[in-house]
Amino acid sequence: MPANVIGETAGSNGAGTPCIQQSRLMWRFAVSYSGVSASFIVLTLWLPHFLAEVYQLDVGHATLTNLLWVIPAALFHAPAIKLARRFGARRMMYHSLTGILIVTFMLSYPPTHYQVHGINREIPFNLSLGLPLFSTLMIALGLFLALGQAALFSQMPQHYPHKANTVAATLTMAGAILAAPMLLAFATVSDITGVWQTSFMLLFALALLTLLRMHLAIRCAERKEWASAAESADLPVLFRGR
Repeated sequence: MPANVIGETAGSNGAGTPCIQQSRLMWRFAVSYSGVSASFIVLTLWLPHFLAEVYQLDVGHATLTNLLWVIPAALFHAPAIKLARRFGARRMMYHSLTGILIVTFMLSYPPTHYQVHGINREIPFNLSLGLPLFSTLMIALGLFLALGQAALFSQMPQHYPHKANTVAATLTMAGAILAAPMLLAFATVSDITGVWQTSFMLLFALALLTLLRMHLAIRCAERKEWASAAESADLPVLFRGR
């Protein structure tokens, strides 16, 4: 998150944010960042197996197809940081999480066979994602994930000017730690349900919870600031000008 989301501001003595507030801010950074970072890591590891099972690709072609979304997402990271600094990190987080919700919703739909009862006959048709469309959606998902990571990274020098590298390493570690149980959850839910697309359903749920938590925290910060007639960087860019 680009600023302390519960309305805590820096001390009036100009010395910066107190230690306790910095620790709480660090946890909020970690919670927000770990979701998008862990999703990126897990998808990178999970998709070759997913592609091999769902689209019957061999290991080599599955790995190459996986790189089609990993490489653009990695290259987009630097431009995404510039976008976050220009338009505001919170605005980019809203766009990132909303985009992730839309794409994962589409990826969550399993192949389905429909039988429509027509007037004179039965009309069957199938609904599924072909490999080209799936790859396109994965590229979009990778870009949205990169945008979310960049939005958070762009705020580290502002809040931790002397410890930006340490904070970045800590957040990356948080994402790696969350990736392990997420990967296990992907495999477990797929085995239980027998539906490969449940992995994207889990990502949809994670993105939805993250978006709701962020929005509620921002609204809470706004109420506190408006009540005290104070204006600070906590106000999200989306509401600037009110």
